Amino acid sequence: MNYQKDNDQKKNQFIFIKKKVVVDLGKKKLGSWKIVYADFMTALMSFFLVMWIVNATDDDTKKVIENYFNPFGPNLLMASKGIFEENNSPNNFPKNSINQPMDKKTTNNNFNLKDSIARKKKEYTNIVESYKNPSISTSKIKNEFCKYIDPARNTKIKENYSLPSFNEGTILAMKRKKRMQDLEQKISTTLSGLVANHIVKGILFKTTPKGMLISIIDHNNTPMFDKSSSIPLPEMILILQKIGEALSHSNENISIEGHTDASPFRHSTGDNWKLSLDRAYSTYQILMKSGISEKRISKISGLAQHNPKISSDPMNAANRRIEILVQDGEG
Repeated sequence: MNYQKDNDQKKNQFIFIKKKVVVDLGKKKLGSWKIVYADFMTALMSFFLVMWIVNATDDDTKKVIENYFNPFGPNLLMASKGIFEENNSPNNFPKNSINQPMDKKTTNNNFNLKDSIARKKKEYTNIVESYKNPSISTSKIKNEFCKYIDPARNTKIKENYSLPSFNEGTILAMKRKKRMQDLEQKISTTLSGLVANHIVKGILFKTTPKGMLISIIDHNNTPMFDKSSSIPLPEMILILQKIGEALSHSNENISIEGHTDASPFRHSTGDNWKLSLDRAYSTYQILMKSGISEKRISKISGLAQHNPKISSDPMNAANRRIEILVQDGEG
């Protein structure tokens, strides 16, 4: 009986196994100094790199770098320097004045620095813009400039001082030239790739006393119209459409002239007078379909061969042309 009880007790016993992990902390920390050493070497390399750059940079570059990192330097605390003022060097400024507290007036002046600069810039801009306004006389513009060139004399101008004369005619010519350049660039860009390059070069732009003249010159290989006909070819139609679209956004009056060479007319029922007029009228019809108002057309005429572009060669193809005059002023 006791023997059976002992066996039962042995069966109910639990066995515990404890696993011990030994960590060598000394070996784990052996590589940590390398990280510190790498940071130190990086800082040291950066230091020597900065020292080398400082040594290799001239004084002007140092001044630019200094102003970049310190835009609100001590110069803002100093009085404004004029180009005719003497003793305006920073060395003449009291050394201890920078550390002195600023009064309210000085602080406000510093805060209003940007506003003052903006006002001056606006004044200069207004003077320059006044050149474009023909209603302002040249003498008034000169006097305005003298306020800044010679402050002691606000209204009088020196006898030996002169500025370029910008009268109404000069300003009008400048505007006309600028518009001609813009229109030429626009039409050339629009036609690029649509028609041959030598045809685009045959569109000439010129400023005249009456306005801007657009000449479309004929070529032997690529004529504008059928021979002895007023029917325009596809290239001519495309060119006139693009010119009409470009001119449709303005209000100037337009006159159209047709010209021919001195070749005799083959048919007995017509002549170069009628042919040049018919070609000018065909141009008028295409311009109308491109968006130009009929009210803007002031004249349609044909001059036959009597106003050649190349007078020394009346038979030259360049004498066959259409001229569109965009007159100055609105219709």
